[in-house]
Amino acid sequence: MKKILLSVAFMMSVCFFAGAQETQKVEKSTETLTTQVQDDYKEVKLENLNQNVQAAIQVYSQTSTIKKLEYAAAQKLTKITLIQKSDNSEKVVILDDAGKEVPAKA
Repeated sequence: MKKILLSVAFMMSVCFFAGAQETQKVEKSTETLTTQVQDDYKEVKLENLNQNVQAAIQVYSQTSTIKKLEYAAAQKLTKITLIQKSDNSEKVVILDDAGKEVPAKA
């Protein structure tokens, strides 16, 4: 009788922990989906941006090579992917419509 009770208790604990792991997997996939929806930047040409942003990009181009220009119309933000000329490291800068750098969200 003790063996039957122990077997039932063991089976219930296994089922409980398996269910807990499934819940964690669902939460992680929801976070990933949210991140993908918020990133709505589209590639754009320099001449299609306003004068303030163009001037700021010209300053960055003195020390870096511009790899990619993207614009998010809903947030009115420009994302610039730069390659530093000094060490070839990649840096991403986000500018508002006034041409000022916006701090990255953590």
